[in-house]
Amino acid sequence: EEASTIHRLLEAGIDQNTGKMYFARDEANPLKADAVIVDEMSMVDLNLMRSLLAALRPMCRLILVGDADQLPSVGPGNVFSDLIRSRRLHVVELTEIFRQARRSAIVRNAHAVNVGETPVLTPNQGDYFFLRRRMPEQVAQTIVELCQVRLPRNMGIDPGQIQVLSPTRRGAAGTAALNRVLQAALNPAAPG
Repeated sequence: EEASTIHRLLEAGIDQNTGKMYFARDEANPLKADAVIVDEMSMVDLNLMRSLLAALRPMCRLILVGDADQLPSVGPGNVFSDLIRSRRLHVVELTEIFRQARRSAIVRNAHAVNVGETPVLTPNQGDYFFLRRRMPEQVAQTIVELCQVRLPRNMGIDPGQIQVLSPTRRGAAGTAALNRVLQAALNPAAPG
């Protein structure tokens, strides 16, 4: 069968009177499937999961695929991780690194962290490097330099394709301040 998004599979629509989204597939109009495979499951929130389960016929097999170590869904709930931790489902965990990941220091260090080991923090490992900065202002300055100069020059990455994540909203290295300094450096206001 052709793959689709969960929303398309459940035939999402917008109620013209309320402006709210609804799904045509539900308990009264279930999917005609004997098995459903959901990939990128870590992105599925609680409401979407409820809607998907409601649309499955009794005895339909549901296979969930994803990475429990990815960021959780934007919406409410941490469905995939919670299901795995519940130990109520049969779980198969892949632990071997495949494809380009064997050459990727990002993946090797992520696996190290997952098993409780300290990642290798040598200065430059190709696609992974660690820069120690003690002051938040230094962190922000380094991030601007990385986005504006070093990553484009050394790795050929367009500044518009760089995503910066911060664990905090406030402070000199928080998302609010980083957004301001990055915009000033990469996308300054045009005259007039």
